[in-house]
Amino acid sequence: METEILYKYAEDDNGNIIHIDEAVTGVNYCCPSCKEGFVFKNGKIRQRHFAHKNPSPNCTSEGYLHKTFKKLLVALIKDYISRKLPIEISWECNICKNNHKGNLLAGIIDAKDEYDMGV
Repeated sequence: METEILYKYAEDDNGNIIHIDEAVTGVNYCCPSCKEGFVFKNGKIRQRHFAHKNPSPNCTSEGYLHKTFKKLLVALIKDYISRKLPIEISWECNICKNNHKGNLLAGIIDAKDEYDMGV
C-alpha cells in the first residue's frame, strides 16, 4: 500500500514556494511539479497540508520534491546574492592533496531555476 504524501509546500500565484505554516485560507495555491490546483487543509482532523484538487496521474512525489527543492534553493541563492553573502565551499584536491576554499557566488549576479541555452 502506498503512503499518502502530506504536501508541506505549495506555489502561490507569484511562483513563490510557500510553507504550510505560512499558508492562509482563500489564497490560490498549486503543486510546484504539475501546476494543478492545491487545496489548503488547515488541520482540523489531520495535520496541516496541501492536497491536489484533481490529482494528476503524471505528478509523482519525486517530481514534487525535485521542483520544490529547486525553487527553494534558487530563492536562497537569490537572497544571498541580494545581501552580498558568500556561500563558502571547501574541498580537498585529488591532484595536489591540498585543501582549498572558495565562494560559490563569486561574480554571480543572478540565479534562475531553468535557463534556455538555445540549440
